[in-house]
Amino acid sequence: MFVDGGWGRVELGDQDSANDRIFVAGEDVMAGRLAWDGDIGDILLGADILNINSRASDATKVTYFTPRFSGFQFGAALTPDSGQNGFTRDANNDGDFENVVGFAGGYQAKFSGVTLDLAGFAELGESEVAAPAAGANEHDNEIYGVGGTVEYAGFGFGAGWVDLNQGGIVTTVNADAGEWRNAAVSCGKGPWKVSYGYYESERRINATVAHSVDIIAFDGHYNVAPGWPVAAGLCLMDVTNLNATGDDNDGHIALVSNQFNF
Repeated sequence: MFVDGGWGRVELGDQDSANDRIFVAGEDVMAGRLAWDGDIGDILLGADILNINSRASDATKVTYFTPRFSGFQFGAALTPDSGQNGFTRDANNDGDFENVVGFAGGYQAKFSGVTLDLAGFAELGESEVAAPAAGANEHDNEIYGVGGTVEYAGFGFGAGWVDLNQGGIVTTVNADAGEWRNAAVSCGKGPWKVSYGYYESERRINATVAHSVDIIAFDGHYNVAPGWPVAAGLCLMDVTNLNATGDDNDGHIALVSNQFNF
């Protein structure tokens, strides 16, 4: 449900956070299946792709967006419980986050054929864990990020960085929730578009072991007709320290997609 006017827009319901909808990064200029922001995390074993910018996702919330003025727009969201979807009340102390508040701001401009989009955000929330182990520290949600894209004459560049800090970590050792960064370039004309991107993330499992994911992605798509895109992509992935015992994994993932939109 929403109400909008000259003062802005208020939304109530299960929608993505203001962080998600204002923030931009490398994937926003990519072609095809959007590489790390698409399907590959479901395929390669142990690929803990941290490409998130909100722990509230599309949980039940209230969101407000200001009107855009001189290229600027701001948004804020309050999510009572990150595990709440729909009308069934979510249980307490189940590992979710409560009272999640997100703030985001963006700037868009067009000049001399250049389209610029910049964004930043912060999100805070209270961790809810039933019974932390003796001596363990329970860390609340705390996420920050900045990103941007620039496009000109069919060419695009985008990049982003997000720090997840120690949100949701309950441990007696030196661990964190990780941080990620990415960058991508693209070229498109008419019905086709191709892109190249790089993504890396790292999160500390304990004081001596860090889990990391590195992805090199090549993607492209061709719009055969309105509503009929055909896409292909190749991702080269390397995962270090799947777990505290130091297991690694790497692989090459090729995807072909034929899609019909109605």
